[in-house]
Amino acid sequence: MMRRKAPPPGKPPILPPSKQTRYQVVHVPWMKPEDVKELLWRRHAYNHAVVSIREQFKRELQAKVDSGEGIALLKKQELEEFNLILQANSEENEKLARQRKERERHESEITQQNLLDELESHLKS
Repeated sequence: MMRRKAPPPGKPPILPPSKQTRYQVVHVPWMKPEDVKELLWRRHAYNHAVVSIREQFKRELQAKVDSGEGIALLKKQELEEFNLILQANSEENEKLARQRKERERHESEITQQNLLDELESHLKS
């Protein structure tokens, strides 16, 4: 037997909230006037400190750009360092290639000598 399940108690979810909960206003207690003055002064001092630090930073950046120590110089130094690293890497690769070639030549000589010795011993017997 199939029966319908009873709906849960309360409002259906499609109904809007009631006027009481919709227009509930939170009343924040008033602060003391001396606290408000202190907080306003702190905000004012902080904002002015941030503005002055930003201006100082901009002046320092502009001075570096004017003297040629800006981003262009950093990019140039990074490019020079990158080229040095690439050159050192290519030299290391060449050195390793020479060592590998010498090792392979030596191993082929040893293999050839072993083969000749084995053939010689086989011919003698």
